[in-house]
Amino acid sequence: MTDPAWQAEELELETRGRRSGRKHRVRLWFAHDDGVLWLRTDGDTDWLRNLEKAPDCVVRVGGRELRARYEPPADPAAALKRLVALWRAKYGADWVQDWYVEHGREPVTLRLET
Repeated sequence: MTDPAWQAEELELETRGRRSGRKHRVRLWFAHDDGVLWLRTDGDTDWLRNLEKAPDCVVRVGGRELRARYEPPADPAAALKRLVALWRAKYGADWVQDWYVEHGREPVTLRLET
């Protein structure tokens, strides 16, 4: 049975500021697949730069608080296609259009700690 937390529309990602060290929170669309959270960015965002500097993070979703770690995808193009497929299944093809795979869009994967 699927955990209801993964059906939530958004999650809250908490990173540590790469310079300030302060907590930084952002709400994002996501998909869950086999212990990995799949996010997307359009590139140069504070939260991604924070994860690149300090990959450990906290995720709040469905009333749960979980620890996770950023893992850059080995093959970003393949990861982006996988992300789009997961998002289409979750949010619907009407919301997740083909432009989600255009240049400049980056998949972000967070491995949940067990």
